[in-house]
This record gives sequence, C-alpha cells and structure tokens, in this order.
Amino acid sequence: MSPVDRDVVDRKLRHILACLDALREWNGISLQEYRRDRLRRKGTEKYLTEIAGAAVDLNYHLLVGLGEPPPTSYRESFLRLHARNVLSEEAARRLASLAGLRNRLIHLYEEIDDEKVYQVVQELPEWVRRYLEAVERCVGRD
Repeated sequence: MSPVDRDVVDRKLRHILACLDALREWNGISLQEYRRDRLRRKGTEKYLTEIAGAAVDLNYHLLVGLGEPPPTSYRESFLRLHARNVLSEEAARRLASLAGLRNRLIHLYEEIDDEKVYQVVQELPEWVRRYLEAVERCVGRD
C-alpha cells in the first residue's frame, strides 16, 4: 500500500477549487446567454473536464493509498469511494455522472447538450463542496 501523499491531495484540491471559482464568475447568466456565447460554453466545458479529471486523479490516489486496487473506470472511482465510506451514496452517484459528462465532453463533443451542461454548472458547487469535505475527512484534516 502506498501512503496518501498530502501534497498530491492539496494540489488536486486547489485545482478543483480554481476551476470552480472560474465557473462562478459566470453565475447569473441565462441559458440563452450561455448558448449564444461560444467561448463561454467552451470555457465551461474545459473547466468541467478539468474538475472531473482532477477529482478522478484524486480518487485513484486515495483508493490506492487506502490499499485498494486502482479503479477500472472514472465512474467506478467515485462509487468505490462510497464503498469505502468516504462519499455518501448520493454524492458518489452524482459525481460519477460528472465523470460520464467529462467523457461526453471530450469524446462526443459534436453531441453536447448545452442545457445539460448549464444545469450541471448550477448544481456543481454543492456537490464539489461535499466531495472536498469528504476528501478532507478521508485524509484526516477534519
């Protein structure tokens, strides 16, 4: 078992927070405004993929540090944190769907549903907050 490296944890958490802060700058716009602004849409998609990627990297690091084998998928990484009592079932399920959105944004970019992305951005701060708190508890900082 390799120990959890707090520098890795801190670096990933900082990146997630920086991306989330960047998304907050766009709060208050309507779906119609979002759809009209191609650069805002593409920036939003990029921040979402980075949040999901950093969280998945962190999940892998935590699970291996807890003595688990690496997950076989991004989605599984969140579900396995629930199995280890790090995340609630609801948080794991919601965050696992973020991993699925990440895959669609990267691989199926011609089929992106702007309304779905817009909705995720509205809900994301709460789920990221829960995720960050769970990670902090997991590494013994609470």
